[in-house]
This record gives sequence, C-alpha cells and structure tokens, in this order.
Amino acid sequence: MLSPAVQVFMTVAKEGSFSKAAQKLFITSTAVMKQINNLEAQLGFALFTRTNQGVLLTDAGESLNKDCLNLQKTAKEALQKARKLSDTTAIIRLGTASLSPGKPLIDLWNSSYGNFPDFQLNVGPFNENHTQILTVLDNLGTDFDLFVSPCDAKSWLEHANFLQLGSYSVEMALPRNHPLASKKMLEPTDFSGKTIIIFKEGESDTMDQVRRLLQEQNSNITIESTDFYDIDTFNYCIKNNYSLLTLDGWQDIHPAFKTVPVKWNFQIPYGILYAKQPATQVEDFIEIVTAIQTSQP
Repeated sequence: MLSPAVQVFMTVAKEGSFSKAAQKLFITSTAVMKQINNLEAQLGFALFTRTNQGVLLTDAGESLNKDCLNLQKTAKEALQKARKLSDTTAIIRLGTASLSPGKPLIDLWNSSYGNFPDFQLNVGPFNENHTQILTVLDNLGTDFDLFVSPCDAKSWLEHANFLQLGSYSVEMALPRNHPLASKKMLEPTDFSGKTIIIFKEGESDTMDQVRRLLQEQNSNITIESTDFYDIDTFNYCIKNNYSLLTLDGWQDIHPAFKTVPVKWNFQIPYGILYAKQPATQVEDFIEIVTAIQTSQP
C-alpha cells in the first residue's frame, strides 16, 4: 500500500546498492537511481550516501526506512483485518494460454489448499498474440491479474514484475519427419545445413548464448529470428520442416513435434508475471506464494 517510490527506497535500503535493487525489482539501475533522486528532491534531504561499494543510509534515511517498515506491516495487518470484517474472498484471476499454462502455479497453490481461505484462484484463457503481448503485460490487473510463463525477455521485464517458480531446460523441437527426429539426444554440432528458429537476438541472454554456440559449431547453419513464440510459430516450422529452439515445458504443445534434449546445460526461468503496480490483494497473494515456495522441501 506504500507508493512505488517508497518501495524502491526500501528495496535499495535492504540490498545496499542500486544495481542489486534493480535486479530485485526487474528494472534498470538508472530507473532506480532516478526514483531515489526524485524522492530525495521531494523530501528535501538525502536518503543515501553513495560510495564505490554501494550506498549507505543517512541518519534521516535510516529513520525513514525503519518507519516505512512499520507502516508496511501496519498496512498489511489493517487490510487483513478489514477483509475479515467484510467477510469477502480475494479473487486472484489467473490467465492461461497454450504456451503460458497455469499448471505450475495451480499445483503449488493446491499443495497448501485450505491454508489460505481468504484467497480464491480463478482461471480463464487469454489471447496469446505476438502483436499484443506488451499490451497484455501493461494491462495486467484489468482483465486478469497474472499469468505463468517462461521469461527472461528484457522487454517483458520492463512491463511486468516476475516471481520465478522454477526453470525449464532449453531443448529442440523437431517436426516428426525431420532428419534429426529419430535421435534421442542431439549434439550442438548436429545442425549443419539446417534451419533453426530462435528467439530474436538481444532479448534473452540465454537464447543469445545458444545462438552463438550453434553458430560456432556449425559452419553451414541458417538461423531465423522470431520475437514471440505462439502456435503460429510451431505451424510455420512444420510447414517448412525447420527446427525450433524450445523448452521441455512445451513438449506437449504441438502433436506434430518431437522435443529432443541437446547436450548442453541452458535453462530459462519460468514464473508469475504480474503488474508493476499490483493491487494490494495481488501483492499479498505473491507474498503467500513466495512463502509456500520457501516451505517446500
């Protein structure tokens, strides 16, 4: 319930540096510094002392941070008390799509079913379209509150918060009549003379590493880039008998494909994408999911 600027301030105070706070908040270090500079200008006093090793709270910053932590705790207690008095259930709307199934979150939530009766998880489909995905991210909290997806795309993380639930292994999806489809395990050197569809360069550090490895180990390889994966991407590969860099979590997406592991160790995180400025009940839900994760063996 505290303002975004105050939340950024508290994160910097906890992490002790702008860069670490930026990683925690999934925004740039420049954006963090700008928020702090604006907040200090509004308040009229410095919150941090900048050093080569990071930042240190000033006496005023220390005092403000302590009071903000107390306010945050009081606000959450007040909301929980009000919710109980209103006898209402907080509805969390989970969007699902073919490449963004909600099962990982649903399974995690069901593992603690009954422990959080004040929350109800409702599930509904959303349109998975590469021309609208950033709009979908910007509108989180409108039609639905969150969805589960693989994500290390830099542009996505500028538009939404992300809570990692796990990781998927990077593998290769092959049309069933592809020359390599009979193999149980692929080598990075198997793709000479082949065409592979890969996520566009510069968006995912992991996919960029895979791209470089394939280019280094195959002198005659063709790589086509895509800025988004949807069912049309899979259909395009089927039509042209192309390989598609994919994830083991997507192995059942398209029946005409066989997903084969490759001898490498690349992974992509998957988790919950939710609004940059989420509703309080969504914030509370994310905290609960984080606590459930921590308690898992």
